[in-house]
Amino acid sequence: MNTFYGCCQEYEYFNTLVIYFLLFTLLSEPAATLTKKVLALISNKRFERSNIFELKAGAMIGKLERMIVAILVLNNQYGAIGLVMTAKSIARFKQMENKNFAEKYLVGTLTSLFIALIISMILKKYI
Repeated sequence: MNTFYGCCQEYEYFNTLVIYFLLFTLLSEPAATLTKKVLALISNKRFERSNIFELKAGAMIGKLERMIVAILVLNNQYGAIGLVMTAKSIARFKQMENKNFAEKYLVGTLTSLFIALIISMILKKYI
């Protein structure tokens, strides 16, 4: 096979690399968009322009959280996922007194975690 794909398939770990690429691609923007859609279902408030930085930081935290969860799932370290969730909760502890924030935080975190677990477990079967 003289094609690029044919040459790459001769590489022993090519399929694994493709699956990792697919995993981390799905966990970035598509998962963030799905999480935003779920949050929009429970929130009737539009976000102001002054909160854009907070929204971008929250989105970045969510993406990193999903990547870390995926790495832990791929390494069979399911217990360590609890540490990631605990660290995230400790960082937001003071804000949990606000009921609206706490509800959105919980729905967003659980949605993000669910997406990361499902995608990671499905693609792990092919590695």
